[in-house]
Amino acid sequence: AAAAAAAAPLNPLQAVLSLLNDLINMSVAFFATLVPGAAEFFAGRGAVAAGDRRGPALSPLAEQIVRENPTAPVFFAGGLVQAKATAKRQHKLLVVFLHSPENPMSCAFIRSVLCSPEVCSVLGEDSDFVLWAESVAQPQGRELERDWGVCGYPFLGLYDCSNAVAVEYLRLEGMVTVPQLLAAVNRSLLLFQEELAVARMQRQAQSAEQSIRAEQNEAYEAALRADRQREREAEESKEREKREQEEAARREQEKIEDLQRKKDSIPSEPTEGGLRLAIRLPDGSRLQRRFAAADTVQILYNYVQVNSEVGDNFTLMLAHPKRAIADKSLTLEQAELTNGTSLFVQDNEA
Repeated sequence: AAAAAAAAPLNPLQAVLSLLNDLINMSVAFFATLVPGAAEFFAGRGAVAAGDRRGPALSPLAEQIVRENPTAPVFFAGGLVQAKATAKRQHKLLVVFLHSPENPMSCAFIRSVLCSPEVCSVLGEDSDFVLWAESVAQPQGRELERDWGVCGYPFLGLYDCSNAVAVEYLRLEGMVTVPQLLAAVNRSLLLFQEELAVARMQRQAQSAEQSIRAEQNEAYEAALRADRQREREAEESKEREKREQEEAARREQEKIEDLQRKKDSIPSEPTEGGLRLAIRLPDGSRLQRRFAAADTVQILYNYVQVNSEVGDNFTLMLAHPKRAIADKSLTLEQAELTNGTSLFVQDNEA
């Protein structure tokens, strides 16, 4: 009775519902292309366990199989696009079962092979497979029959959906026994897992190589930054040294010009009369010269600076009685300096 029910064509109401289901699946697939992550969102809600078999997104064929058989594998609830996305995301093989209601062997396959406890355990909820089923009586089933060139029923195909184009691992067309099916499925799974392991190792090797390359690039960039930093520091040091040299040369030139101005400011030594002054320098040497009583103390300072190495930070001191001659605006007479006065230079930086 179950086989006859599985082989029976759909009534008009079922056909309308199936068409609506296909339109919903196509809308979901289109929405998934527009919104990132939408395919995973809908696909993640797809698997319906045998204990909860009345998921609204199951195909009519899957609904019929789980309703009419005491044991049934876990079918993916959703369209083929979502099934492929789920298989890819979960690193599983996609199992596609196409059923022909007009083929008696296809109906027998459902009852005795697909719904056997052994196959159900392999295609269970936590298995390495995503099982999707459709009838060729439905538009999508007929499209797959044409596109895949299906020649016999029951049809069962295993596909690797890791890449953009699915890779066919297994194609069974015609009746097979449970042991034959399990052997073929297990061989395909072993091959898939081996290739998955190889791909994983290749990705790990590529990732390690990329990490090494990134580290090398970072080390190169760090060395390049260090070289550029040293070049900048060397250039800055060179520029700083150049500025210091220019500043020193400027100060030296200003010093020379200042000494020249001070030298030019000193009047000629009187040939007679005036005040003869003696000035003892910090190094012990002495300066002697006649000055006019009307000459200013500034001229006396200029004379000492022009004719010695004392610089410009010094004070002329009267030896007896000891006092500073600091007001440079006074004349020598106003500063109470007389003929024969002895002075000494006090270096203010000593």
